[in-house]
Amino acid sequence: MSIKTQLSETARFQVKEHWWLPRLLAPFHKVTVLNDPGPALGSEPRIIGSTHRSTLDHPFAVLTLVLASFKSIAPIRFVAKERFTWKELFWWPPFRQFYRWFYRRNMIIPKQHAIPGAVEALVEQKTSVLIYPEGKIWKGPGVGPLRKGIVAVHRQSGASIWLVALYRQKVSAFRWRVVMNWDIAPLVVPSGMSGEEGVEFIHARLSALYREAEAHGRS
Repeated sequence: MSIKTQLSETARFQVKEHWWLPRLLAPFHKVTVLNDPGPALGSEPRIIGSTHRSTLDHPFAVLTLVLASFKSIAPIRFVAKERFTWKELFWWPPFRQFYRWFYRRNMIIPKQHAIPGAVEALVEQKTSVLIYPEGKIWKGPGVGPLRKGIVAVHRQSGASIWLVALYRQKVSAFRWRVVMNWDIAPLVVPSGMSGEEGVEFIHARLSALYREAEAHGRS
């Protein structure tokens, strides 16, 4: 796997420590990271809002965020459902082991407890939380409709939101190109906005990031 991003020495150590993950994905994916925030994320708990295109978004998040430029700075958990179908896990044992690894380390906040679980993680546990505001894998064009949960977590926790858009393009039968486009700064929803307006505000910015990622992926 090729990751076009600059990593600190600590981040490089983290990647080497868990090098089994990129080795599993390397034959099939080439990943490009745009605007890698790295240390700019800081140790302050953040809400990471990501588009959701595939079950593989979790491994990509771990490789480029948790194990690379982010875990060396602050811990992170993410919202996900507790059970995956065989189709979603590609019936391949390494992927099943990968998700068991997540659960054993208590990194996952069950989807049915998303809002209170995420707020608790941000406020009491001082960990950042990765949320897919679309709520499920979106197969359509652009960014799918967003749910209001990310706005609720944002307002109840007081944590800022850092957005990232993932674009996946199939290059050949078993080869994919992935572009992760990070926002250049954290986002705060204005207090005067309603929940619906806050969702539209986030959707507009996330859509812009996705268009940039798509343009880069197609170039």
